[in-house]
Amino acid sequence: MRFEERGRRFKHSSKPLPFHIVVNGLAGSGKSYVISIIEEMLSDFCISESAIRNRPRRRKGLLKLAHTGKAALNILGWTIHSALGMRPDNT
Repeated sequence: MRFEERGRRFKHSSKPLPFHIVVNGLAGSGKSYVISIIEEMLSDFCISESAIRNRPRRRKGLLKLAHTGKAALNILGWTIHSALGMRPDNT
């Protein structure tokens, strides 16, 4: 779906369309920083969007996932397997 079409559909929709962002990079390249900036921008957008639509918007819908526990802690998120409810098989 093209960006312009998503924008048109969003303006006429009562519920925002979901989208996914994947941030890749080497260790120390600033992935956690980029994720924090994206989170801040989305939060600002939701605040301004709720003012335009004249209704409160609850803080929900942002799910930050990482492959490892350390990475999840760095972004204040969850590991992929814990978010999906997967438990390690101890057999």
